[in-house]
Amino acid sequence: MVVSGDYPSRQVKVTVRNLSFSFLALLDTWFTGHLVLPESLSDQLGSPDALVTTRLADGTERDFPAYRGGVEIVGLGVVYMARLTLLGDE
Repeated sequence: MVVSGDYPSRQVKVTVRNLSFSFLALLDTWFTGHLVLPESLSDQLGSPDALVTTRLADGTERDFPAYRGGVEIVGLGVVYMARLTLLGDE
């Protein structure tokens, strides 16, 4: 069993096109194939694959850039295909 000393966060590796990067991420045990990344990554990732309409906590809806990529929880050795949405600053 893989145990994180930074629970509930885990090191993840994200791959979009030819770009890969790793970071400490807060994990949700109900992972549904979507990952939220900071909007500051837009320059590195280039043009989005799609825009997705997302309802925010205050009830408003906004379009956010989204990418198709791979997400690996480091240590598990499995890569999940995911929709990576850029939203916010964390």
